[in-house]
Amino acid sequence: MALPLKFITESKYKNREITYPLALLGDIKLHFTHYKSEEEANIKWIRRTARMLEETNRDNYIFMMSDAWYATEQNFKDFGELPLKNKISFSIHEYKHLNLKNHYQVLEIDKNFKDCIPNGVKLFKINFIYMNLYKWINECLS
Repeated sequence: MALPLKFITESKYKNREITYPLALLGDIKLHFTHYKSEEEANIKWIRRTARMLEETNRDNYIFMMSDAWYATEQNFKDFGELPLKNKISFSIHEYKHLNLKNHYQVLEIDKNFKDCIPNGVKLFKINFIYMNLYKWINECLS
């Protein structure tokens, strides 16, 4: 988290028009889809990571994964094996054989990308069909 962002212009998603800042954090590619400029994304990144790093107990973090950006079965398997307490995942696939704790199969697909679930606000709105998110968060952090 302390590494500097390196802004880039190309994404591996060739079928997607990139109208927002992209950056590398080490070998991790970040898509700042809600920002118009690199400057705005960088300012928000610095502010939010500083606030996040004030909390040193990882048990107070919540980690979420979805297949909204074409995550593979292997990505879900790797996520499930991370030594982190509060993980939750959403996918169009059930992945029962992976024995993922707090994994939810979402039956709604993204309107633009037919093999993915919706992301962002849409996923937040529909997750209540599948689980009680507020209750889950309170249980994680209590």
